[in-house]
Amino acid sequence: MTTPMLAALHPSTDLVAVAWLRTLPGLVADGVANQLPANEASWAANGFVVVPMVVGGSPHSTMPLRRPVVQCECWGTVAGSDKLPWGIPSQLAEQIRFGCLDRDTFGRLLPITANGVTYPSARVLSAKMLTEPHRVWHDSGDYAGVLFNLALQWIAASGEEVQ
Repeated sequence: MTTPMLAALHPSTDLVAVAWLRTLPGLVADGVANQLPANEASWAANGFVVVPMVVGGSPHSTMPLRRPVVQCECWGTVAGSDKLPWGIPSQLAEQIRFGCLDRDTFGRLLPITANGVTYPSARVLSAKMLTEPHRVWHDSGDYAGVLFNLALQWIAASGEEVQ
């Protein structure tokens, strides 16, 4: 009996964006993921950053350089209240803006894990906000959100280990 061949894992843009945002110095969010946690009390104190989708961009045609644009959403809530804490998501967006301007945030080897799976590392080479953060509302009615588009340039760090 032959052992089935397993496909090689590769980091994807949504995983790289989440990993880079999680490591930004000064970002005080209670978490960063591809969707909001169901338990709003777990992120009510400092808010939550969501990268729900890739909205554009083009990979380089002859090099392994990725140049996506991702949607970023910053959320705030006051558990059990219908008051919208606009300051929380606004500050998270500003913390990300300053992370985009800090050269120390680029080129670092990023550990990438999702749902208990470890993927090969990646390096974000640059990031910039393409749109001004603007207010949005969540369907639940008691979440204040700020949304913007973020352009990344990143490469997979093949064969490199995160220390």
